Amino acid sequence: MSSPWRGSPRNEDTAVANWCRSTEAAVFTLVLRSTKVTAMDEPQLIWRFGRWIARRSSGAARLAWSSGELVLRIYEGRVVSVEGIDTSEVGRRLVCEPLGLTDLLEEARALALERNIPETQAVGTAKEIIQQSVRAWFMDRDRELELVDGEPDEVEGAAISITHAIVEMVLNDLDQEVCASILPDLKVLLRRTSNFLELYAPLRLSEDADLIVAKITGQRTAEEVATRSPHGSDDVLRLLAALVATGILEPVPVVTAAEEVDLLPTTLPEPEAAPRKIPARWILIGAVALALVL
Repeated sequence: MSSPWRGSPRNEDTAVANWCRSTEAAVFTLVLRSTKVTAMDEPQLIWRFGRWIARRSSGAARLAWSSGELVLRIYEGRVVSVEGIDTSEVGRRLVCEPLGLTDLLEEARALALERNIPETQAVGTAKEIIQQSVRAWFMDRDRELELVDGEPDEVEGAAISITHAIVEMVLNDLDQEVCASILPDLKVLLRRTSNFLELYAPLRLSEDADLIVAKITGQRTAEEVATRSPHGSDDVLRLLAALVATGILEPVPVVTAAEEVDLLPTTLPEPEAAPRKIPARWILIGAVALALVL
């Protein structure tokens, strides 16, 4: 079953690029771990990963979960190197002898060259393997995330759009499991990121998808957007989740009454007793008595 949000076909998943020289020193390293899982805390690392993707920065992302690890090196939104995955899987899926390289994309590019396989097919196979690993990370509550900014090593050959890969993965998740990992609480407000048009336009989704996202202004929750849409709510939620996972939309948790700041104290202080007013005649009598004493 195809996604209702797909627009006209376009080869956005591969590109040939000559990368700038490698910069060994990273700008920053951020290590985060999901230690407390609640309805709103659980997707925080997914959201943070999406915001990092939306920045279109160059660097590396380490995704770790209970049964695996994935290291993605990204240049301006495109994956140029992948480690942590058994690269022989590419050869098995392409029905050819693996070359045994450690980099998944390097293995795919080399197989295309040496086994006379179209590069788009080989890299497309590598993309499917990456999507499976990213999905496993999304689904694991013990997920870990490490982000490093910096220039990746120079690479020549096809690369994969990380945004397209994740959006495609979520839209094809018809059982809604990945969607539930990204948006476990549908009572969350959604707003567009600051560079929304720059990120959304290259996806070339359908006009129906454009109409859905046009209504997102930060005033409606994911649940409200889905239930008020004439399209199927599951389809709409997958679309919203895909855009959140890539940082194109930003979730804004709704502040409940229990979380609101008390503007008024629960108990009011007792009013201070007003000073007693002394009649004027007593003041005059006191003044006369004082004068007699002096």
